[in-house]
Amino acid sequence: MRKSIILILFLILMSILNSSIIVDYGSELPSESIQTEMIDDVEYFKVNELNKIFRARIKENLLDQRLYVNMYG
Repeated sequence: MRKSIILILFLILMSILNSSIIVDYGSELPSESIQTEMIDDVEYFKVNELNKIFRARIKENLLDQRLYVNMYG
């Protein structure tokens, strides 16, 4: 669980600093990138993009306005 929180915080930090997030694997897999968008001088990325890179399961709780991201791998 702690690993997931650190990854999410890292991704948010990187989305603020760069126009895209690049994930480079240590194996023979090709690098992946997550595109970001600027809205009012703040960069955002689509959380659903985490699914294709980290095999994440994303659940939304509309009552609590929470987003649960479970990462595997």
